[in-house]
Amino acid sequence: MADPNSPQVQQWRDAVTQAFGPQNADLALWVIAHESGGDPSKPDYAGSGHNGLFQVAGGSFDPLTNIQQAAAATFPSKLAADIFLRHYPQG
Repeated sequence: MADPNSPQVQQWRDAVTQAFGPQNADLALWVIAHESGGDPSKPDYAGSGHNGLFQVAGGSFDPLTNIQQAAAATFPSKLAADIFLRHYPQG
């Protein structure tokens, strides 16, 4: 497992904070360190089809997409609310 404070993992902090929120960023970065070491092109060598930074099942190798996929799997209702508010702004 990579160090969550390593540059390979910390380079994703801004995108992770945006997707998961500041209160969950450190935990999400720990998952990246454990799952891929911060390498967005890491395939699943066990053959289960998990890919990318978070090793999402059927996940994208594009790092920003993979982060969004992981956030959606973790916080589906928050993501749905955010998408709704982006498309239908209030006020």
